[in-house]
Amino acid sequence: MEQLYFYTTLLSGVIGLMLSGLLTGLQIHADEGLQKYNRARWCLVGAFAVFGFINLLEACLDGTDAGDSGNFAGC
Repeated sequence: MEQLYFYTTLLSGVIGLMLSGLLTGLQIHADEGLQKYNRARWCLVGAFAVFGFINLLEACLDGTDAGDSGNFAGC
């Protein structure tokens, strides 16, 4: 069960960072009426980046006191 939690957290972190990258590359025209959508896109980029980073950090630091073998080798 611990391995499932580790891989799920790792996968959600990678997907969050990928979504952040995809939204960064999305172009919205600079019209006056679309300004709020451009601002919302950057808020989503920040939220997905923080979500992905925190999940990767949690997967990296999970079980360091128990010595589990499911951790990253470099952490």
